[in-house]
Amino acid sequence: MGRQHRKPAKVKRKSARQNKPRIKAAGRRRKAAKRTRKLRWSPTPEAQKVIDATRDVFDNTPGAKSDCNRFVKAVCKKVLTDPFAPDATADVITNNIRDPGWRTANGWTGLEQDPVWAKNSADRGDLVIGGATSSDLGEGYGHVVVVVSCERLWRGFGYASWGKFRGIGRVNEKMTRAYKYRDLPKVSYMCKGAPSPS
Repeated sequence: MGRQHRKPAKVKRKSARQNKPRIKAAGRRRKAAKRTRKLRWSPTPEAQKVIDATRDVFDNTPGAKSDCNRFVKAVCKKVLTDPFAPDATADVITNNIRDPGWRTANGWTGLEQDPVWAKNSADRGDLVIGGATSSDLGEGYGHVVVVVSCERLWRGFGYASWGKFRGIGRVNEKMTRAYKYRDLPKVSYMCKGAPSPS
């Protein structure tokens, strides 16, 4: 029987098409990631001082973030001086805001129930307090806030910082989150000029 010869295995050769380097289609380039839009607006140094004070009180004053009265009183003390009685409730503070005699005696200016006036005062760097009574809100307690500077009004109202009874307040947030929208026109405001930051 003769010796059998095996056929050599065929070597697959790449075609000229396969040897060509791959070139990405010009139209398939990845889109560049969108850049975050930088706001042109920024608060004045005086207004920023009030915003910083509300953040500091919120973070470092025991019980302030869950008590609007304590929060407002602590911010007043940090920025200027606390003019309210030690046991003042939100109703008492709001009634002080609405009392021309009390405001005059303590050096505050009434801003009525005008959110635009309140925003302009906060933008200028004034300390602005807003409040509504329990009867205004139809609840068992009132609510007070510190109005802060903002770029523009949101649905006709500004921004504020506050503590929240039986909850956690917020810093530098829309006032529509501090009050029900239907109650916001009942909020009264007052302001007092804060000293320039050192």
